[in-house]
Amino acid sequence: MSGHTRFEKLLEPGYIGSVKTRNRIIKTGAGMLMWHKDDVHMREEVKAFYERMARGGVGLLIVESPTIDYPLGARWRQRYRIDDDKYIEGLGKLVEVVHKHGCPTLISEVKEYVEITGKGLTIINKEGERQVIEADIPS
Repeated sequence: MSGHTRFEKLLEPGYIGSVKTRNRIIKTGAGMLMWHKDDVHMREEVKAFYERMARGGVGLLIVESPTIDYPLGARWRQRYRIDDDKYIEGLGKLVEVVHKHGCPTLISEVKEYVEITGKGLTIINKEGERQVIEADIPS
């Protein structure tokens, strides 16, 4: 036996653009639904979950899709929110616990409910209501 394993590449570092991962094991942006719509502070169980994943050796953590415009853009009420600056501190704490274990993290985006154009974002909630947020977004 040559010492090579069947899944050798899986444990090698990888890159997604300029983001280096320690291996190619990825926690996807699948919804954990561990938040409540009224949470302002990062929940301890959420931080503990993501920290265990990072400490355990995952190469990249993708945090589930946030609500970027509440209530119009709320696909599920159990998603964390980023529609107000008051949520920044909690998300920063989540990033800290993940990064202290050398693991990069990204935020997922649910594209079927957010349309991005050169003129801005169109948010479509589950009832089909649309809201346009104008912004100069380079294509």
